[in-house]
Amino acid sequence: MPYGVRMKMIGNVDIPQKAFLAVLDTGVDTGHPDLLPNLLDGWNTYNNDDDTNDVFGHGTRVAGIIAAV
Repeated sequence: MPYGVRMKMIGNVDIPQKAFLAVLDTGVDTGHPDLLPNLLDGWNTYNNDDDTNDVFGHGTRVAGIIAAV
């Protein structure tokens, strides 16, 4: 576990078969083969347009972690 990261287990949580989750971050790699089948259209609030491509890579990593869980 990285220094400074604390986690608390909350027990078993029932997750619906289909759930939608929004990631508000630096965007997402819209061509990533593992994420592509599950991506929906989004909005870039920084540039006020529909280009949600990740310019820093952080949002893609966050989306990948969420998708893996």
